[in-house]
Amino acid sequence: MVGGSAATLSSLLQEVSFALSDTLLSQYGNVGMSIAVSKDGEQAFLNLGQTGIGGIPPSNETVYLISSMTKPIVALSVFILVNDKRNNISISTPVSSILGQLKHNNTSFLHHANRELRLSDLLDLRSEFHKGTNLWESPNGDVPWQTVDQIMSFLCRMPSNKAFASEASFVNERNYVNECFCLAAAIIEKATNMPWARFVQDKIFESLGMKRTSVGIDEASRRKNPSAFASFHSCRVEATVAALRSATGSRTPSYTQIEEYVESSSFITPQPVEVNPSESSSYKTAETIKSSPLAAAAGIMSTTDDLLKFSSKLLQVYNSLPQGAASHHDEVERGMAALLKYIRALPDTYTYAAGWNRVLLPWDPTILDPKPRRPGADGDNVRRLQATMKERCRDKSTTTTDTRQSCQTAWPFFRDDDKLKSSGMAPNLALYHGGNMVGANSFWFLIPRQNVAVVVLCNTRGFFLDAANLACMVLADALFFGNTHHQMKTRLHDMIPRAKIIAPRVAANYLWELVKYEEKLSTMFPDEADNDTYAAACVGRYQFCEGIFATVSEGNEGVLVFQLYGKGFEYPLRVNKRTCSDGGHETDEDTLVMTFAMPMSELTPTGVGGSNRLDAEAFVVVFGGRDQKGMFGQFAWNFARVKGVDGSPPPEFVFKRVDD
Repeated sequence: MVGGSAATLSSLLQEVSFALSDTLLSQYGNVGMSIAVSKDGEQAFLNLGQTGIGGIPPSNETVYLISSMTKPIVALSVFILVNDKRNNISISTPVSSILGQLKHNNTSFLHHANRELRLSDLLDLRSEFHKGTNLWESPNGDVPWQTVDQIMSFLCRMPSNKAFASEASFVNERNYVNECFCLAAAIIEKATNMPWARFVQDKIFESLGMKRTSVGIDEASRRKNPSAFASFHSCRVEATVAALRSATGSRTPSYTQIEEYVESSSFITPQPVEVNPSESSSYKTAETIKSSPLAAAAGIMSTTDDLLKFSSKLLQVYNSLPQGAASHHDEVERGMAALLKYIRALPDTYTYAAGWNRVLLPWDPTILDPKPRRPGADGDNVRRLQATMKERCRDKSTTTTDTRQSCQTAWPFFRDDDKLKSSGMAPNLALYHGGNMVGANSFWFLIPRQNVAVVVLCNTRGFFLDAANLACMVLADALFFGNTHHQMKTRLHDMIPRAKIIAPRVAANYLWELVKYEEKLSTMFPDEADNDTYAAACVGRYQFCEGIFATVSEGNEGVLVFQLYGKGFEYPLRVNKRTCSDGGHETDEDTLVMTFAMPMSELTPTGVGGSNRLDAEAFVVVFGGRDQKGMFGQFAWNFARVKGVDGSPPPEFVFKRVDD
């Protein structure tokens, strides 16, 4: 490394530690994190906080759930599979030719851009699948589907998402559907006749010496050596919200008041609480190495040390590509070479490929057509910052291009206006991915041509701040723009103040969404279900498709309890007696509008979080179809996150009564 060494990297990490540990950890409720960086083969590590509340400091070998950072690893396993010509599978093979169940049930979603869905489309998150985010994992980490057949049954009954029906619609977006990687895992099993998790373990983890990495962790191992694993945490927000209302004198303070509160001495730190791990990250016995297919999207456990081993090999292969195939000696290297060649061959506007987000650096945010993807634009950080800037722009009287550009340039990382204006800096391909699930968040950033890798693993799902994302951006930016210790330090000193500006804005936007969510919830559904009038008619078991069902039962004091897929968190149903399904008329005796949303103070201890779930209307169910006995025969629920092309609401998904 020019002008530097491992000591240089360690020095930079200490600068980040001193400057950001309070912001990223104690101020926003994160319990602990581990950071690893490498440049030109040199490595350094930093560990902050604790493995759990009252626990020990983490280390380079502490095992964390890496969540969606699982996808790049599973994508590599697919390329290893494809490279083995005995399998007679190519990256362009139609999915239905391998998974025949899809072809026979429903073919509407197997086509986009006038061609059939391919294996590569799964890895690129290019499909017409509707997002069923509120179904695939419960707030306390339970996963409903334990077999691929259940997942395919679900997908075959979902209408296709017409918003992603053309090639052009994918240029600047991903249709982020986790089930795509479940199907990729099923293809591995079909081709190899072995559990996909075993294939990944044998072909990748063992080959690269990733000794502490696995698809999930058996509970016996976790209990036997708890200090080796990071616990899972969420944050309580009751005290923070109460202090906000006290400081502003309003139950529904304005956005400006919330911003001022977050940046004031009155700000109350959200308190972390330990939660259960996601079921996708665990299995019952070590011998089977068999977990939910959804673990292929988000269930791998790893360490910063192991992920640098993976990163180092990938960077090495990238920089050996000009030398040809002779330089790639084993299955992993050849698989990585095939994956990287595939990514490099795609147009620059292609934003997600082979399990990685891809972007060109340095970033030029002034380009409006096509709109470039923000580097590191994964996780709640960017969504909340973008929403923050919209709120700020909304106060302005004009909507000029200059105003729109000022909102788009709020994300400062990987920007250098002077270098963008010069002609001497060639674009650099960067690959990155974030992970955000119950009790954990993580981030991974690679700049192959510069031999740069940054990995950040955190044991808390940040309600106010995706700490892993922000820490990773600060470090990756400094390593990208700096060739010497002095240059990296200078850039770091520029980015840290910007990060400290971003952090409270992200927190303010979260609180703003929370206040709006709870106000809307209390306005739309002021009363809990009236047991005497409605309970008997609602109680029962309802099914959407095989493996996806819900039960409605009577809880304490006459409250109705909604329980998705028969396990997991119990949501007390609340009823709105004043409106029916169209929201504008009195409810008649044949229709009942209810919600299983609840205040975040009740949801937080279970681990649910993120702006994805702060939508009171997303949890509304409409009971109907009463029979001669007065029992409701079904309920409809709009759980899909994506609206139609014309902005229309997503279609209703109907659960029908299936009482035994």
